[in-house]
Amino acid sequence: MSKSLDAATGTIHLQSVGRVPAVAAYELKVGDQLMYNGGSVYQITKIEDVSPKFLRIFEVSAETGEEHNSRVKKDRLVARVPQENRRPLGHDAPATVYRAQVYAPQGGMWTTVSHGATAEVAADGRTRRNQFSYFATVLLDRHGLGGTYEVRAANTEAMTDGKTLTAEDGHRFRILPPEQPQADQVDLWSIQDREGSEIAEVKATDYNHAVQVADQDPKARAAEPGAGGLVYMRRGAVQKSAPATVPDHSASLTYGALAATLEVLQVDAAIHVLVAGRQTLAAFTDTGHCVSAGASLDPRWNTGEVVLSHEPTHVRPAGRVLRELLDERERSVIEYADLFGTAGWYVEEYRERGQDGRERLARLILKPPVILP
Repeated sequence: MSKSLDAATGTIHLQSVGRVPAVAAYELKVGDQLMYNGGSVYQITKIEDVSPKFLRIFEVSAETGEEHNSRVKKDRLVARVPQENRRPLGHDAPATVYRAQVYAPQGGMWTTVSHGATAEVAADGRTRRNQFSYFATVLLDRHGLGGTYEVRAANTEAMTDGKTLTAEDGHRFRILPPEQPQADQVDLWSIQDREGSEIAEVKATDYNHAVQVADQDPKARAAEPGAGGLVYMRRGAVQKSAPATVPDHSASLTYGALAATLEVLQVDAAIHVLVAGRQTLAAFTDTGHCVSAGASLDPRWNTGEVVLSHEPTHVRPAGRVLRELLDERERSVIEYADLFGTAGWYVEEYRERGQDGRERLARLILKPPVILP
């Protein structure tokens, strides 16, 4: 970083950038991004307190995924990127092209360095700051997987064939092929009351489609008023080769919370609100294993509060990256907040920073509008 510091105004001058806001290094936290001369941006992955006056800061490049660490005085001014100007990690590459990626051990995430219509174009891709083949030359060479044209070519071909290469220092490299678009999958959905008794079974592509189909089902329409709302439980994909035979697990599953907490007053009240708002409830086995994603409630016994989150299944859906799943979880929690706020509940939001460095709404702490007996 430039030494053109101005402690009085809390700014720092960066070459080719100009004067930008700055903070003392001791104010930094994991997930912050720092800008350097020329405009390069790194994201902090780890901070170590190495002495009374110095920190060691570990960073990963927002553009190339390369790791870097430096020893910095705690009172030194550094250019922290404002939240609204943060850089996404790696190139924003669509899943329909080849993507050359690096995984830095300290960074803990795959970063797309370059991409293209073919694996060769992706490997030879030029970054914004490096107008030459960065991935297939600099990165592979720097981590012992290049050195000569023949070695680089052989390793690029291996990655094109689906192999992930691991360097001695722990960095990993791969080239992802384009994802093929898939037709909407038709699933079996069980329509149940809140006690888990099945009312009807429908075929639908997703939750909203299942609701639409159930609205036309005579049994579901007749049962809904007395059921206090219906629960929609995805059971599995419809088998095309033979009629689907789906075992009935309803007797061993609980919805919205673990079996031991279902009768807690604030949990029961919250489930009423979720069901009335047609929100999908997470399904749990008697061992606490989540088999269907949805709203999950965990009571705070001493305060009368309940923590509400969106529980995913243990298996990440094919083709879905972590960032998409975190965004989807946040959208669900935002819907929950609106629903309970409208119902008069006290709603406290809890946010957390994901591996991609972005802070998102993760869960809610809820309290009923009246004191339950």
